[in-house]
Amino acid sequence: MTEDNTEKQAFGEFIDTDAERMDELNINGWKIRQNSKLFCFGIDAVLLAGFARFSPSDRVIDLCSGSGIIPFLYLARGDLKKITAVEYFDYFCSLMRKTARFNGCEDRIDIVSADIKSIDRSFRRGSFDVLTINPPYEKNGHGIDCPNPVKNAARRETLCDINDIARACAYLLKTGGSMYMIHRPSRVCDILCALRANGLEPRVLRFVQSKAAEAPNLVLISAVKGAPPYLKVDKNLVIYNEDGSYTGECNKIYDCKEL
Repeated sequence: MTEDNTEKQAFGEFIDTDAERMDELNINGWKIRQNSKLFCFGIDAVLLAGFARFSPSDRVIDLCSGSGIIPFLYLARGDLKKITAVEYFDYFCSLMRKTARFNGCEDRIDIVSADIKSIDRSFRRGSFDVLTINPPYEKNGHGIDCPNPVKNAARRETLCDINDIARACAYLLKTGGSMYMIHRPSRVCDILCALRANGLEPRVLRFVQSKAAEAPNLVLISAVKGAPPYLKVDKNLVIYNEDGSYTGECNKIYDCKEL
């Protein structure tokens, strides 16, 4: 057994399969298999899915897929013919396979269990046109660790850091290919430095606020491999009106319309 597989197997005791459930995507009757005691998708994944741009025939890969919310949103909407999903934990890959079987899309998604730090073992360089990623937000060692290492790995950089992520993205994308990420504003400097150091030129920043009067708590970032320097900062995206309802723009994202 390899060192990677030994480590993955050690996480098994922290996974309660009885907590699995099927949740509605509210798109064409599709559902997604998730584990309520580990990690269920949130609004950040939906925002990232709405931020990315591609054509139906593009070769698209999603890293840090978890239960596969971003790939399954695209497939449910009919945005893509096929997509590749990469996840470190075998267990989450098994959830994605259950979701694919339920929705009858097994031939449209390639599910790969792989370590981002050794992504070259699974793919050839420059294999993809577009890449999406919703990575762990917090630096390892910052804040209070979660006692469940699987949940902890989803929140902070215990298995890979932003430099590992930038290297993997640059390896996977063709020249001219686009990367789309969602993260925390506090990490913007780290992210932009890591992207440029790996030949990924940041092109768009869009900060996300819960409400108009609040400071941004998320940021959407796009970058292009091998592009000349040019960074555009878009108008902030506001999620909620003061009464707690979604703003018109956020409703468009949930309705699967372009921004």
